Amino acid sequence: MATANLDTSLLLALDDPDVVMSDPAETILQEGDLEDTVPIVPESNLSRTGQIMVAATESQKSSSGSSSFSYQSETSTLAYEQTPFIDFKLQVVELCHLLWPPVSRGDLSEQSRGGSGHRFSGLLKSRKLGRLSSSSRVAPEETPKHITKEFVIERMTGGTFNRVIGITVIDPNADCPEQLVLRVPRIAWMSRPDRDVATLHYVRQHSSIPVPDIKAFDFHCENPLKDPYVVQRRIAGTDLRTAIQNDLSHEQWCTIAREVGRIMLQFQGMSNPVPGLIEDVTKDGVQAFTVNPFDIKPPFEKDWTLKQQSPLFDADNSRALEYYQKSTLDFFLAQFGRWRAEELRINPTEILHPHFMERLAVTASQMNRLGCLGDNKNCLSHLDLAPRNIMVEVRSDNSISITGVLDFDSAVFAPTFVSCYPPWWLWQDETQPGDPLENESQSDEAPADPELAEIKRIFEETVGDDFLRYAYRPQFRLARKLFKIACHGNRSNDSWKKIEEFLDEWDAFYKAEVEDYDSQDEEHSLSSGTGEDYQDTQEQRDF
Repeated sequence: MATANLDTSLLLALDDPDVVMSDPAETILQEGDLEDTVPIVPESNLSRTGQIMVAATESQKSSSGSSSFSYQSETSTLAYEQTPFIDFKLQVVELCHLLWPPVSRGDLSEQSRGGSGHRFSGLLKSRKLGRLSSSSRVAPEETPKHITKEFVIERMTGGTFNRVIGITVIDPNADCPEQLVLRVPRIAWMSRPDRDVATLHYVRQHSSIPVPDIKAFDFHCENPLKDPYVVQRRIAGTDLRTAIQNDLSHEQWCTIAREVGRIMLQFQGMSNPVPGLIEDVTKDGVQAFTVNPFDIKPPFEKDWTLKQQSPLFDADNSRALEYYQKSTLDFFLAQFGRWRAEELRINPTEILHPHFMERLAVTASQMNRLGCLGDNKNCLSHLDLAPRNIMVEVRSDNSISITGVLDFDSAVFAPTFVSCYPPWWLWQDETQPGDPLENESQSDEAPADPELAEIKRIFEETVGDDFLRYAYRPQFRLARKLFKIACHGNRSNDSWKKIEEFLDEWDAFYKAEVEDYDSQDEEHSLSSGTGEDYQDTQEQRDF
């Protein structure tokens, strides 16, 4: 059987990113394809089968979010060895045909009579997507039974981990176009989009933080993109980084500081007995979540046996939760033990790298001795709440509000002090790039500018004393760095360099603290004739 081709006019249209592309009047299925098709059901009834999943929802109005269009740029294409956009567009259009095929007028009539009521009523999914041949296209007057949709495919600025594409679905039966965002992992084997979706669903259920609404997803590669993907509803407004470049007023900055503080408190309101990663364990249509230990073994390794099986130094997940549940210190000891076991598994003769993990375990014990590991409680931490991941909307009266929080790839349950990193970009150089956890060393400095000082004060009044207890003190800043190392371990030679720099910084801090304590303890013993436990004394001290 000959394979049909896309119509020539459609291929020409795809060369222009601004062209609106019409759905075909009819999709041709190859012989035998119908036996591979199954009906799409509402999202609440979907099972995680590894096939394409579509949320069947009512048509809603949606405002367009911001995008940074760069059609000519090939930087990301070269850096990540990904399909060039001009070719990738073809695959996206193919996916759109699958997710939004023409709807028959009969289906629409059924909905108007109180039928299924779903916008995607009657959709089919197939392992093979039929393509158009030029002979299959029929004049509109000959196909009155179909309502066709149109798509606008737009290249958007992606992130380190995901390629981002804008999709506008123009449905003649809808009140307005539907604005969507397609996220595709740049390196599929390193990604876990199922966790990202689970986290978004969890946050939506347990808070009022505005997050993207999931429309469709496929966690496997049996689709036109040949990669996992997630389709989200596009959030109204523009990212805060772009808004900053357009010069926000002082009043707008004050509003953002207050709303960022409220969002960070909502993250702290989502608690869990153990640190870890959110995963969906939905069964029989009842949505549920669990929190699993952080990954140690490489994602591409499915089966392997440890050479060393001591209870603490175990890279597998089987006993990790047992230690996670005891205390924050036990969590750190378990993580560094698991990383040490992984290093020895990879290279049994290695000495230096396992030794680093042993030093990090000692560091965790020292932090615990100084009272730096907090209250043994855990909450959800975004870990990348930077301007690029915050959507805002400026209204006609110049008021501003946060319309969404993006990029939950790094969100995890973590000890409370981890979520208390100060958003220094509110009152410092907002153009400074980088990781919010890496650039907080100067965050406690009082701004000389009165307006910046007011922004800092508003944020601090919003979050309160419990948050501020962990925000600025150097020992908690270092504890946050330790947590990041515990989660990610070593991924490169540069990582080892940063770990060594961190250990040197901690050693200097710890030495100064111990010497200070010894001096105070000696004076106290001489004056009172008694000694005190270091931990009890430390809890009364204000570092």
